[in-house]
Amino acid sequence: MAFTSSYTPGLIQQSEYIYGTPDVLLPGNISGTTATFTNVTASGTISASGNITAGNVFLPGNGKISFDNSLNGSDQFISGVDNQIVIDGDDLIVFKADTGGYEFRDTSNAATVHITTAGAIAATGNITASANISASGTVFAEKSLFGAAALPNSTFGSAPGSTSAINIFMDVSQSIGQIITTNATGENVAAGQLVYPRSNGRWYLTDADSTASSIGLLGIALNTVTAGNVIDVLIDGVVTIPSPYITAGSVGNPLYVDTTAGSITNTAPSGENDVVRIIGHFIKAGTGYSVITFKPDGIWIEL
Repeated sequence: MAFTSSYTPGLIQQSEYIYGTPDVLLPGNISGTTATFTNVTASGTISASGNITAGNVFLPGNGKISFDNSLNGSDQFISGVDNQIVIDGDDLIVFKADTGGYEFRDTSNAATVHITTAGAIAATGNITASANISASGTVFAEKSLFGAAALPNSTFGSAPGSTSAINIFMDVSQSIGQIITTNATGENVAAGQLVYPRSNGRWYLTDADSTASSIGLLGIALNTVTAGNVIDVLIDGVVTIPSPYITAGSVGNPLYVDTTAGSITNTAPSGENDVVRIIGHFIKAGTGYSVITFKPDGIWIEL
């Protein structure tokens, strides 16, 4: 049957269909299997115990889609106007896709995505940008940053003509510089110990009593690992050395390979057949550690 003109406000019930070609104003209720209209305008609430399916849903500029029984300041909701969409999840907003990824895209000339958070932004995968990544605070990297103009752990800009700037106010076990990350150790090694590679490609502790362990390539262990495990080794840069593995002396003084395996000293070895080789300089004392420049000298002396 067709419903196109006047009716008595109240409950309209039918078992099959109600069709309407013009706009239909319904101040009352509709109860039935299916109701089909060109337009439906309601000044009150439209509710359904099942699904409401529509090709398009339009809300006024101040309209909201709420996920609670009421709509107040504490509800989570979706709202929007012509140039803005707001998703308020109260405690959490989750974007989920079964496959693929998530994409925030703006194809306008002023394409910008702003992420504002009071907490940290965590990623289990890589973060890739085709343009610059900028920060008003400090950028920290657990291992290293790459790029000709990278400023690892820096809180200031580079001086004109320089390629990097280093902030020496680091914590224990931090480092900045060139790192080898692919080789394993031949013995147990602790972070901060001085090491060298043997012909088998594995890292071992240095000892100024042995030319074989102290005149070639040297490095600072950045992890504590047991024999046979891969280790990160700094071969050139700035690093913090825990106190058990260094005797530092005064700021600016040279540092040497020690006769204690894996250690660094500010006193040149003096025993017979000892190797005297500068491996860097002391630049700052910390609580339980020392910050040093690490750049082993290519010249050495055997006593």
